[in-house]
Amino acid sequence: MAVLVDSGQPIPFMSAETAVDPTYHSQFRQHVHHTSLHVRGLDAGPEPLPLPPFYTTNPASYWTSSEKAAFFHGLSVYSRLRPDLIAEDVRTKSTLEVCSYMNRLDEGLCSQREVMQAGWSARSTLDSAVEVTEKWIEWEEVQSRAIVANEVDWDMGASEKKRTLEFKAKKQELLPRTNHQQAPSAAERKEIQTSLGLWLKQRKLDWAEEDLLSSMGAPHFTVIDNILREEEDAFAASVLAGSASHSRQTTAEPAHTPSVYTNLDDSAIDPLLRDPPPPPQSATSELTPEPGPSLETLSPASRKRVRKRLYMRRKRAEAAGLLPNAECGTEDTVAIAATMEGVQREKPGRKGRPRKKQKTDSGSKDIPDQEDLDDNDAEDEEPNARHSHTPGKTLHYKIKGQLESMGWDAQALHAKGLGLFHLAALAKYTRLYVLLHPETDEEVASKFSADFIKFLHAHIVQYVTELMHRAIASREQERVMKGRTKVWRFDSSNIFPATIEHAREMMGDTRGTRETFFAQLLTRFDIDDTESHDGDGSEEDEEDEDQENTGRQLSILPLSPLPLPRAMCCPLIQLPSSMGSSSLRDPIDDTLVMGSDSDEEAELSKVLQEEEVLEAADQKRAEQIQRVLWGEYGPKRKLPLKVERADTVMRLA
Repeated sequence: MAVLVDSGQPIPFMSAETAVDPTYHSQFRQHVHHTSLHVRGLDAGPEPLPLPPFYTTNPASYWTSSEKAAFFHGLSVYSRLRPDLIAEDVRTKSTLEVCSYMNRLDEGLCSQREVMQAGWSARSTLDSAVEVTEKWIEWEEVQSRAIVANEVDWDMGASEKKRTLEFKAKKQELLPRTNHQQAPSAAERKEIQTSLGLWLKQRKLDWAEEDLLSSMGAPHFTVIDNILREEEDAFAASVLAGSASHSRQTTAEPAHTPSVYTNLDDSAIDPLLRDPPPPPQSATSELTPEPGPSLETLSPASRKRVRKRLYMRRKRAEAAGLLPNAECGTEDTVAIAATMEGVQREKPGRKGRPRKKQKTDSGSKDIPDQEDLDDNDAEDEEPNARHSHTPGKTLHYKIKGQLESMGWDAQALHAKGLGLFHLAALAKYTRLYVLLHPETDEEVASKFSADFIKFLHAHIVQYVTELMHRAIASREQERVMKGRTKVWRFDSSNIFPATIEHAREMMGDTRGTRETFFAQLLTRFDIDDTESHDGDGSEEDEEDEDQENTGRQLSILPLSPLPLPRAMCCPLIQLPSSMGSSSLRDPIDDTLVMGSDSDEEAELSKVLQEEEVLEAADQKRAEQIQRVLWGEYGPKRKLPLKVERADTVMRLA
């Protein structure tokens, strides 16, 4: 048993708790569509039509339909007194063009004044505000919970229906309907079935990828983070090995001394002596680095140990002042940077300040060679050799196998826009959404779609791009203004954190740090998040716990969170002209002016009586609308007893 709604997707038979009224669901979808059009500044009528474009003169400009829609949206938000903000909202028109357009509207209003006055009405004929009863609110709450509970099933049903139609269309395309005389042979039919099977197999992979991208949870994010981390660690290991081999080769090359016999004729020298001597084989064979173990061939435990040793080697090298990356030349740096596509993710955890070098035992620290690394591998594998039990695949490795079957490696994840964030950390923010619901509720869905992550990626890229543009411009302006000052030295072209903070404030970003923002968010929603803080800190967190904001902060007055034109430019206010205001002003109504010899109490009682009559009419109108709502969208199209009695009283009156 199933019914169809306006979207064409079936609503299966459900229980009384999860049943959705089809008529109410249809009206709800129409309401959401109209609200979306209204928010975007479009016409929310039954047939939304674009505004016709037109030309204007003095100044000459051309207004498109989208520009006119943006103009009227800005006019409803900022009023006609702020043409500068309307021009900012339109983005393609200047303030002068906006003022000219408003003058044209005033002229058209003056020419159509008589026609408009005929359509003006009194207050009693205007639409009144309607309030619904608590019974209707309870009914809508029940329907909203049912819609939320069945929305996932509806999406799945619509997707299955769409895929079935696609399969039927492809089948008709490959095997068209023909008569018996033109029927394909058995070989042709077999070939068609084979091609159709290959197409269906590929489409099933695409559909599985679409289903996965539409709903990903915390386990998926953890697997994606591990794939990206393995690629980053492998790249870091290759960079370290390449820099070490390059430094050894450059130090082992013999110095070329200039020959003093530059004026001798080559014909006078024996041809055997003119050949250059071969390079020494011993130096080349000794300095050739042995290929290390690949991370892809190691077990998960060994791969984790290798990553840990590489991290500890890097930390020991930084503490001893022996940085392998410092030995790379400019060409190596450019080559390494060219191999990286996009941007790198930062390491999770707190970022520490550079530590001072130890005064004692600083020279005794050294980077272990490859032989030491292999010895440590053998030592670490001995305690783990007794664990001979090999458990089955967990959820983590099942998801990883699914991603590998789809061809999702680190490069594919970056191409899909999923390689910028630490998704496992991003998934923790869903706990804030879960905490908004009471504990009596059942499992609350806390999943993200790939489109949402791509939106965050695009937003971050746009935000950082604009931030860097403003920071560079601010730094250049500072250099121009202070360049001739003797007490100020522009000895570096770097951009300092103070410049970044100033650029953020120019953009209206005064939210502070992430901790303060989420603290304010939890306070505003009255959420207790004491249980959500976990103690699984990384090695970087343990080593950098002493880092605090003890430095002296630059005191910059915070700017108001306004757009840049509103924060930098003086407001441009255009008042209506005297001619236009006098011509559009309504004539004075004698009934609104109280005479000097009139009785104030009598006039006041008369106004109150008119208000009571108007209030009674509004109440009757609200009851009629309530009756229509219950009749069209209520449960089983039955009216509540209270509404039926009110309708009976209205009929008798």
